[in-house]
Amino acid sequence: EYPSTFRSIGKDSRNQVLSLLESLQYETLLSYNYENLEWNPRLATHWKISSDSLTYWYRLDPRSLWADGKEVTTDDIISTFKLLIDDGHEDPNVSAFWNDNFEMPIAESKYIIKITAKKKDWRTFRYFSSGFSIMPSTYLNKIDGAGYIEKYDFSFMPGSGPYEYDKTSSKKGNEGYIILQKRADWWAENDLINQ
Repeated sequence: EYPSTFRSIGKDSRNQVLSLLESLQYETLLSYNYENLEWNPRLATHWKISSDSLTYWYRLDPRSLWADGKEVTTDDIISTFKLLIDDGHEDPNVSAFWNDNFEMPIAESKYIIKITAKKKDWRTFRYFSSGFSIMPSTYLNKIDGAGYIEKYDFSFMPGSGPYEYDKTSSKKGNEGYIILQKRADWWAENDLINQ
């Protein structure tokens, strides 16, 4: 069944196909290796948890790039978080969840971000590390939650992941299909974890 939207955030976005589209085009800060039971780098190369387990720091990989060639920075994490907590995307469960669990992220530098959880919970590090995909602030800063559900209903911002949407080859509608092309310029293609 062709999805009712391409968005992974906002109303009508709970669909397994949308999660797949998101995970192939956008990346999280970390990924969890269930075989080795350990966290692996994605957009972040390093991470640290405070002794009280409420504050986390992530250092972004300075090599990470969006498909349009711009750098991935802490501004992108902050803009994505602002979208998650914005009621305008019309998914109150999402905005309440992120508002209830985390303070606004703080950019300590271009590549280092500080996150503070509002309550001690073993899941909060996992939520922030791999619970949402980072999107580019260059595009997010031009819209709010309502603008996001309108503008990105059937389109995508440039991602940092290995694939991108091929609008020309795809066909919309009930008899439609979605084509993703592997990016020849994916910044992390040669990393050992991606081989």
